[in-house]
Amino acid sequence: MSTAAELITSLLLWISLNSGYNLPQGAPEIARISHDSLSQMACAKDCPVLGFYPDSKYENPFTRDGVRRIYLDQRMNLEEDICAVSILVHELVHYVQEENNAFEEIGDPKERYIAEEIEAHQIQAKYLYQKAMRGNSTVRVISNGSKLILIC
Repeated sequence: MSTAAELITSLLLWISLNSGYNLPQGAPEIARISHDSLSQMACAKDCPVLGFYPDSKYENPFTRDGVRRIYLDQRMNLEEDICAVSILVHELVHYVQEENNAFEEIGDPKERYIAEEIEAHQIQAKYLYQKAMRGNSTVRVISNGSKLILIC
């Protein structure tokens, strides 16, 4: 198993343990692409996107081949940058949500999208917080009253 495959497997296990979702049987492919291509894919214009998982529940040209694929900005360094890994965590959460039919009870696609994003951001923040508490120096935790702010 390659280092990338080991990372994805460990992150899927972490997501399952920290979300209550069942661990998917497989894993999505990871495609590293240029920022320009990623922006056009996710936003249809230039935008600050770093990762994208085209959920097959929604009609889009990126899932027609039936392969589950996460697209990441090729500039990100998953081997050394925990913040880049957290982007992968966020996108893997969307994969796990889809595999578990999460939020299927929400009929409105916009409301479902919002619920999926909120949960993905919460799980991503939990991942970063755990890394920060273990002494990862690239993640700063700032207390703002009753809120914690995580900065990469």
